[in-house]
Amino acid sequence: MNHEITFKFNIKRYITYTIIYILLYVLMVILYNKLFTLDEHIYSVPKENSIELAVSIILNNLKNLLMYIIFFPLMPLFWCIDFITTTWAIFVSIESVGISVTIFKLLPHGLIEVPNYTLYSSISFLMMRDFYKNFKKSMSVTYFCRYRRIIFINVILVIFAGLVEGLLT
Repeated sequence: MNHEITFKFNIKRYITYTIIYILLYVLMVILYNKLFTLDEHIYSVPKENSIELAVSIILNNLKNLLMYIIFFPLMPLFWCIDFITTTWAIFVSIESVGISVTIFKLLPHGLIEVPNYTLYSSISFLMMRDFYKNFKKSMSVTYFCRYRRIIFINVILVIFAGLVEGLLT
C-alpha cells in the first residue's frame, strides 16, 4: 500500500488560523470576565525584568515548541492546554494590573510569539494529520526533516521573543 505524504503549508490557511486563534483568545478572556470574579489571593504581580527571567521564559517556550514537534500526534491536547492556561493568565493580568498595562506587557513579545506559536502549531497539526492519515511511525523523522528549516526559525523566534519578554516588557 503506497501512502503519499502530503506536506503542504498554505500561507492563506496559516493567516486565517492566526486570525481565528487571536479572536478565540480575545473571546475566551471576555468569557472569563463574565464567568469569574477574582479575589485578592489570585491576582498576579508582574516580575522584574532580568536575564534570569528571560532564560526561564526561553526554556519554557522551547519546551513548548519541542512538545508540539516531537509529540505531534497529541497536538490537539497541547493546543487546548495552552489555550486555557494562556487565556487565564491574560485574564488574571487584566484583572490585576488593568488592560492597558497587560497590552503594553503583551504586545512587544506577542507580535513575535503569537505568529511563531501559530506557525509551529500549524506544522504540528500537519504532521499529526499526515501521521494519522498514513499511520506509520517511521515517518516521524521524515516529517521533522521536511519542516526543519521552519522549526529552526521557530527556535530563533522563541529565543528572541523570550529576550524581549524577559528583558523589556
